[in-house]
Amino acid sequence: MCRLVLLLTCLMACIPVFLGGQIVNTEELRFNVEEDQKFVGAINLNFGLSRNKAGMSIRPGADLRMELKSGKSRWMALGGYNLTRFTNLNTPGSLPTNFNNRGFAHLRYNIELSPKITMEFFSQYQFDEIQEIDLRLLNGFGPRIQFFQTDSAYLYFGALYMYEHEKTSANPEDLVFNKDNRLSSYLSFGIQFNEFVNLSNVTYFQPNLSDFDDYRVTMKFLFSAGLNKWMAYQMAFNLVYDNRPPETVPPTMFDLSTGFSFRF
Repeated sequence: MCRLVLLLTCLMACIPVFLGGQIVNTEELRFNVEEDQKFVGAINLNFGLSRNKAGMSIRPGADLRMELKSGKSRWMALGGYNLTRFTNLNTPGSLPTNFNNRGFAHLRYNIELSPKITMEFFSQYQFDEIQEIDLRLLNGFGPRIQFFQTDSAYLYFGALYMYEHEKTSANPEDLVFNKDNRLSSYLSFGIQFNEFVNLSNVTYFQPNLSDFDDYRVTMKFLFSAGLNKWMAYQMAFNLVYDNRPPETVPPTMFDLSTGFSFRF
């Protein structure tokens, strides 16, 4: 219990600097939890290569995942941190710059209604300097449906309502406030090749319910190879498309990262 309280305290204390992308991959919250396990967590250390409005950039980072299980209920939390280093391509000869540019904290509650259907509730805080998101607050709920799950593969679909409050700016004098109702849908599948090696993918589609021409899509592939019961090597590729980004932000971005996951 003391360990759990300490970890939750650290998570809440680090909320202002947690990192995230346009769409947070909440499938990373989920662990294969054994029946007798009530609490499980993992710390991931990674090194990434990104394409954004600054051009190509490199970034070391870390994230923390935790899950608390009680009967048919699950509490899940995710947060992280990145330091981005890039050279401004619009200014030839400029020196590389370091800055902390992204952060998020995500909290999710699941309640199992039946063996195939789970109801999800979530809340998220996010900022992203590169994508000119000064503040994004999300709250939502909806069903998660299991199409199938075996010892070697799974397929899930989620369709959640999401309220989005967002503040964006290209500069401090040009603030834009958006308050939108969105559908946050996703398709998640994974393949377990053996006890230690697996490949997973999740694709998110988030249209504005009042204007379906305003939407965001993200797709992430994650390869994981366990080195032992507590440590795994991971490689991930993340592709994001926003058809209505801020004026100076490109609609398509990708992120390639590699690193290690330590489970506790």
